[in-house]
Amino acid sequence: MLRFKQAEDFETIVSSCSTKEQIKKASNNFMKWVVGLCDAEDNNISLFHILRYTRFRLQDVYPMDGKRKNVSELLCVIDTELKLLKTRIAEASSCFASQTC
Repeated sequence: MLRFKQAEDFETIVSSCSTKEQIKKASNNFMKWVVGLCDAEDNNISLFHILRYTRFRLQDVYPMDGKRKNVSELLCVIDTELKLLKTRIAEASSCFASQTC
């Protein structure tokens, strides 16, 4: 779960020393990284936990107050990926339970 937290872009986003421009650039890079990881990761449950943890850490640092547009957009990307993962996990669970796969 520490993969996201240890990323350089994540550290830039959560740092109180980062400028608006640095946060914007890091958020854009981080969004691409989130989507890329979601496309590449095979373990849906592990990915789900990573995204939930990352979302929690971002929201903890930047509460949703509308003032931090780039971080809000990043949280929206994470939420979208989480919804897709929930669907995939549910489908896999029902497939496994019914043994029809």
